[in-house]
Amino acid sequence: TYNICIESIRKILPLLHPYTPFITEELWSFFKIKNDKDLIISPWPLVHKSAINEKIDNEMNILQDVISSVRAVRSRMNIPPSKKIGLKIKSNEEQKHFIDKNNELIISLAKLNSYSIGISMQKPSQSVVSVVHGMELYIPLEGLVDLEKERAQLNKRRTKIEELLVGIDNKLSNENFIANAPDEIVNRENNKKIDLKDELEKINSNINMLS
Repeated sequence: TYNICIESIRKILPLLHPYTPFITEELWSFFKIKNDKDLIISPWPLVHKSAINEKIDNEMNILQDVISSVRAVRSRMNIPPSKKIGLKIKSNEEQKHFIDKNNELIISLAKLNSYSIGISMQKPSQSVVSVVHGMELYIPLEGLVDLEKERAQLNKRRTKIEELLVGIDNKLSNENFIANAPDEIVNRENNKKIDLKDELEKINSNINMLS
């Protein structure tokens, strides 16, 4: 483990050198060996494809995506990080074995208070669903979010955005407005339209998630 750490640091420092030259050069003085040059004149590290383990890379991506998906639901539903939530996963047997093997990491980083996984897992009531690498992640929201209130607020905001977009489209389709308005005003309306469309897409995604 010690040797792996040292070698990892020796690989990382040259990569960081263009961004933090003085600090990395100082650190390099503690890790370079006899024939090593200073970082400023050292060659760029080479990629050793034989050292790449695609299976491990793929497994790490799955873990990251599962945890990120749970965190995204937290963010969208305004659930504070201090509140622990439950997670149920529907998966195949191979995925179940992998998730079970790494469940402590997922529980810790996703801040879960309960977790279960199975091939025949059913979607609980009052829960949102997210699909990650073919697995269905169910996050129960009962007691955490008032779903009816949340839906009502989202639908109200969606209606408002749709009205605003109609108004902007009417402006931008008006030849007199385009001909007479300063470019900065036209650009501002176009940018506003883009922002509202982005927000509308997120709201629709949240509504679908609550359905």
